[in-house]
Amino acid sequence: MIGRVSLLAFVLGALVTVGVQPVGAQGAAAFPVTIEHKYGSTTIPARPKRVVTVGFNEQDFTLAVGVVPVGVREWLGDFPFQERPWAKEQLGGVELPTVGAIELDIERIAALQPDLILALYAGLTPSEYETLSRIAPTIVQPAEYGDWGIPWDVQMLITGRALGREEEAQRLVDGVRAQYASARAANPSFKGKTAAFVSFNSNGFLIYPEDDIRTQFLTWLGFNLPEETGSFSQERAKLLDVDVLVAVASPDVLENDPIYGTLNVVREGRVVYLDGWTDPLAAAIGFNSPLSLQFLLEQIVPRLAAAIDRGAVRGAQDNEERSAAFPVQIEHKLGVTVIPKEPERVITVGLVHGALAFSTVLSIPYALDDLARSPGAPFGRGARTRPGLKSASGSTSGMSLTGSGTRMLSTPKTSRSSSGEKTC
Repeated sequence: MIGRVSLLAFVLGALVTVGVQPVGAQGAAAFPVTIEHKYGSTTIPARPKRVVTVGFNEQDFTLAVGVVPVGVREWLGDFPFQERPWAKEQLGGVELPTVGAIELDIERIAALQPDLILALYAGLTPSEYETLSRIAPTIVQPAEYGDWGIPWDVQMLITGRALGREEEAQRLVDGVRAQYASARAANPSFKGKTAAFVSFNSNGFLIYPEDDIRTQFLTWLGFNLPEETGSFSQERAKLLDVDVLVAVASPDVLENDPIYGTLNVVREGRVVYLDGWTDPLAAAIGFNSPLSLQFLLEQIVPRLAAAIDRGAVRGAQDNEERSAAFPVQIEHKLGVTVIPKEPERVITVGLVHGALAFSTVLSIPYALDDLARSPGAPFGRGARTRPGLKSASGSTSGMSLTGSGTRMLSTPKTSRSSSGEKTC
């Protein structure tokens, strides 16, 4: 116990020396404060003096308003979170005591004698919440947000209120919002483009859904997200062919892969590579805090703009090549048809039944997968809705004309999948 007290005294003393004020150093706020959340409501009777953050990113939010936690949760993976570049000034080179990584160390948390536990980005179960609430008032995310889905600005404002530092929190939020607005104004080409944040594993890839904080920076910049998100096998790689891809992978992994390397988004250089989860930009996206977002936007926006520009150049070249190929003359059983220019609106009237009957590069993998799931079943029965290309009307089609921008007019839109997977 003596060693623990000495360590905490050293940490707090060092932080005060470098100019980061401990909890309670600023003016008093109106307490008690009651905050509603997913598991009900929590009343904080007085300004907190000893704060423990058990959310994976929450130490950034308290440090941003000058509050030094007495205990923090470790960042998952090998990224040296205690040395993260965007919080150097606030940390002053001092490592904060930790209270667990994947699993929380409840005894350690209790020993730190906190008077507030912040868990807005912790994914607490009801039993974990009850346990921590018996130690100190505990705040989780509002009911309208799932685990790992609270927006950064909402998290900052709630943190500021819980700490009695609402004005400081509002100034930070306004500043980052203004930075986003400047980035959108400087890059109007982002608006309406589709971007995806993706990571890879031995089984395939994960396109992060809209309720994950690692996609929120893309939508704040004006990008749209893909129609389908979640975990997919490598056979679904075509889902990655969006306008710009932010990939937690090295260029060698994708460019030399026999499947991923054939994607237009890879071949045309429209990928922003983050070299693993130890890449500071990947970690900054994961922290998604007012501190990390300022760091992130300064570095990643130019890379996103360059990727979009490369796509525009390649698209113009492709259009010229396709236009040069017309008019096209096709002979068939009833004579000859001349197509004067590249078609923009196509209607298909051929009749097919089941995915295998389409016999296209898009349909065959699904047909084989359905057969593997249901050996002997008639084609089309129990098969999943086949994905396709988004049409001008917002519907999708199960067919495509390879190598062109032609859109098909048929069949209803597929539904979106999502993932509750947590990766830092």
